[in-house]
Amino acid sequence: MVKQTISKLWGEPAMCITPNWQYLSPKSWTKGDLDSFFMLFFDNFSSLLGILSAMLTAPMIACSFTFTANDGEPNYPAYYQAFADMVFQRVCPGIGCALLFGNIWYAIMAAKLSRKENRSDVTALPYGVNAPAGFLMVYMVMLPLCFKNSPYVEFNFNGKPVSELLSPEDFAWEAFAAACCANLIGGLFEVCGIGLAQIIRRNVPRAALFAPICGVGFVWLGLSPLIDVMREPLIGLLPLALCFTGFFANGGKGIYPARVPAALVIFAVGTALWWSGLARWDTENRDGCGETGGTGDLNERSVMGCQAKFAAETYVGKNKFSPFTVLEGFKDITARAIAIQLPIALASFLETIENVEAAELGGDSYNVHEAMLCDGLGTMFGAICGATIPTTVYIGHRRHKASGATAGYSLCNGLAYFVLMMSGLTGLFFYLIDGVSIGVILIAVGLMIVQQALEVSPSRHYPCLMVGIMFVVADMIYFDHFNAGVGMATRSLGRMRGVSNMAPAGGIMCSLIVSWILCDLTDSNFVRGGVVAALASFLSLFGLMHGNNYVFSDGTVMSADTGGDHYTTDLGEVVLSTFTEPKTNALGFATNYTFDASSYKINNDEIRPFNEGWRFAIAYGALALFCAAHAAYFKYFAPGQKAAPEGKDATPVAISTAA
Repeated sequence: MVKQTISKLWGEPAMCITPNWQYLSPKSWTKGDLDSFFMLFFDNFSSLLGILSAMLTAPMIACSFTFTANDGEPNYPAYYQAFADMVFQRVCPGIGCALLFGNIWYAIMAAKLSRKENRSDVTALPYGVNAPAGFLMVYMVMLPLCFKNSPYVEFNFNGKPVSELLSPEDFAWEAFAAACCANLIGGLFEVCGIGLAQIIRRNVPRAALFAPICGVGFVWLGLSPLIDVMREPLIGLLPLALCFTGFFANGGKGIYPARVPAALVIFAVGTALWWSGLARWDTENRDGCGETGGTGDLNERSVMGCQAKFAAETYVGKNKFSPFTVLEGFKDITARAIAIQLPIALASFLETIENVEAAELGGDSYNVHEAMLCDGLGTMFGAICGATIPTTVYIGHRRHKASGATAGYSLCNGLAYFVLMMSGLTGLFFYLIDGVSIGVILIAVGLMIVQQALEVSPSRHYPCLMVGIMFVVADMIYFDHFNAGVGMATRSLGRMRGVSNMAPAGGIMCSLIVSWILCDLTDSNFVRGGVVAALASFLSLFGLMHGNNYVFSDGTVMSADTGGDHYTTDLGEVVLSTFTEPKTNALGFATNYTFDASSYKINNDEIRPFNEGWRFAIAYGALALFCAAHAAYFKYFAPGQKAAPEGKDATPVAISTAA
């Protein structure tokens, strides 16, 4: 009886069902697996390119971008190089282990579904690094750890002599080990979210459920790479054309022979054009040559060749893989580090639920509980092995299904990344591969998920879906309101204030919850809308939505302030949001703001450390009362009307008081 109850709660396919091992045999793979392999490989690499680039800048931000090595001062370039060695020789092998783990598990899940439904046309869920969470880990976890032991801060502000500073290697290790432990905690939080999966799937309108991944697809997989194409048209336009002829033409099957992987052709053409010297603008975080850097940008072939040679000599064949030793980083884990992981994990498991729902609509009905378990355990396994960023199910099952892929592409992707990361080739490929052309591959994936979201959502909910996308658009606007040193640089303070309340760490949650409320208001489902508004009030009060909170309740500003600005682009952690006057910064120094705590209005443009979540808690509370009043009115004065069925268009709009 107990076993049957557990099996029912777990769902289908069952955890212990015997996989169809014949389905996993290379003899069962299709030509679509080859196409999907290259697509998923470059999809992952594009995300890694951005995340690793951001990671390499973390110590530079913490050291105020100082590149000197004067006598009597810290050797800042040595710290940057030690950090880069850590990234390519410790973090990358850990990521490789996580990707192997997850891709194998997802392939076995596909084999179990094949056995259960007695068919071989099952397409495995794609698996890879969690790009949004990866950037949050860099800026919310690794950057504060770099500030904690920053030689620049310790030498210039705390007066420590060079002899008492952490060595470059110890500086990198401290940030690495603690970030791995934080990632391990995040994976545990993801596993704990399993109990919410079916509740969310049953109650959230489909437009709201798809809003976050649709937003990510539109903004970070679509718009952002397209901007890169427009920056370098001589490199990007031909790959963009190949993207549409290879992925969207001919009813989504492409016009080229199946044996020609469109993703590989796009990559090859773009990279050849890049190495031909057609890039005009700098490549931001991939500049410099050699250990000291700063000698030029990777739009000059001489510098490109120099950096590729340096990377080959420094990283290829070198590996400092050291599983389990990272657990000593728990000594540096604080309550704040744990609090940061909750919203990251929350966004991660929501995206897992959304992608499993998308796969089911495409014909492959996977067990959402097992997918969430895989994502959580994969992140935890990777963290133990050295990964500082989480891994998850990827957007794009629809495209792989259309190509006729099975589980072969997933297995090959896991093996390829394991070899790539363990061999040290990642450091070399980081400087060999053109980012513009592989970004074009992301455009295809992003637009497909947008297309699917529109197809499965009722048309009356399109406006709600668009509002959900706008929260993710705010992520990009918010990110671009900061300069390279993460200081605020904007022409529109008013717009900056608005997007600051939309994006930080709660963008995914806001996209889901606000779209959900608007769907319920559209359907006049006021009872459920009021309950969700009350939930939004609670989440906002504790930083899980609208996490634009700079100040702890004791008056300590979360971010470091070294006199120029507040070094953070990523806010949003579990913290009670109150109207609190900032008293000291994160380094322990008193703030110099003339701030009247008794005044609600802020008219000083220079003041940034304040909390905003409490204002949204009040606003959503008022919205909950608005919904309650409407529900009462229609129950007593207009009874008998029912809400429009989910998934169907309804005219006229109906009224309901049902939850």
